[in-house]
Amino acid sequence: MRVLLVTRHWPVPPLRGESVIAAHLIRETGQRHELHLVVLDPPGTGLERPVPGLASVRRLRPPPPPSPASRARRLAALVSSLPAGLHAITSPAVGRELEETVRQIDPDVVQLSSVGLSLYGRHVPAAYPKLLVALDSLPRMIGRLQRVSRRPVARLRLAVGLWKARNLERRVYPTYGAVVMVSELDAEVTRQVAPRARVRVAPHAVDVEHFAPVWEAREHREEDVLGMVGNYAYPPNRMAALRLLREVLPAVRRRRPGARALLVGANPTPDILELARETPGAEVTGFVDDVRSHLRRITVAVVPLPAGSGVKTKVLEAMASGLPVVGSAIALEGIAGTPGVHFVRADESAALAEAVCRLLEDPRRRVAMGRSARELVERDHSWAHHAARYEELWASL
Repeated sequence: MRVLLVTRHWPVPPLRGESVIAAHLIRETGQRHELHLVVLDPPGTGLERPVPGLASVRRLRPPPPPSPASRARRLAALVSSLPAGLHAITSPAVGRELEETVRQIDPDVVQLSSVGLSLYGRHVPAAYPKLLVALDSLPRMIGRLQRVSRRPVARLRLAVGLWKARNLERRVYPTYGAVVMVSELDAEVTRQVAPRARVRVAPHAVDVEHFAPVWEAREHREEDVLGMVGNYAYPPNRMAALRLLREVLPAVRRRRPGARALLVGANPTPDILELARETPGAEVTGFVDDVRSHLRRITVAVVPLPAGSGVKTKVLEAMASGLPVVGSAIALEGIAGTPGVHFVRADESAALAEAVCRLLEDPRRRVAMGRSARELVERDHSWAHHAARYEELWASL
């Protein structure tokens, strides 16, 4: 089968959710299918590595978006009935290039790898089946953010965003042959919002070989390090990081004075950096090109997400690495594990801190939970198994 994968970002190294999916689909299916890649993002990170297994690669370079302060952009954002950010990253000129590329490659199916590319679907000629990898429900995520937001202006802005996100699902998703979600929870919300959309579920997966645990280091670890990994430009991650530093770490240090918190990942916001400077035991790494060495420094992964949707990649990576995970119900949703065996679920800060302390005080339980978590990920969330789901979807289209 000839498949054209369209992504916003270079897939290797897989630094984002859509890159993770593209990279592993190429690795797992490249021997069985003729895969072509179109990337709608100029080079510039300096980290891109060659991607074997592709029949062709083409890079389309969108013009830089207008300044957020520009009058035209503010007006477009105000009057559009779709999320304003989508218009800012969708270029008609690139759309025409994409259309020509599709005709040249003549694929059996076109896969657009993120909601950010959803408006480019109109540039895929009608003769070609197309699939959108939406991953999770945008209205579900925005609605949860609205519920936890305390500022009236922010709540109003999120209410408008929620209305626009629902419009996106109602108007754009039905134009695709299939829309992929990573959990049945998100799929059901989208089916209610957009009953004409053909929503399918392909569970999220992780590279269990890449994130293989070093058990000896886990079993003999004596430091108390609470760890969180994420892109902190994403509002739920920012809120979780602030909560970890403000509420969870101080409560843990009252029982375990040597406990530290390690925040790993890109785009730490100014308030995170300022709070980390003021909080004893806090460390912020910023962007790292390989998270595994930092995962080995962590004793307990803590993920106190107050909002969000979908299955969380960083939770799966922590579990695959043999880490015990303490997280909110939102952080752990979509993972079919048993609380107390595969992870600890807690929503209030006091309960999160208590769960962390119990794991820090009981190394045997900590290691047993890490082993159970690893086994669960190997069974339910390995790419060797889930790539086949995408192949089924391609064939069905």
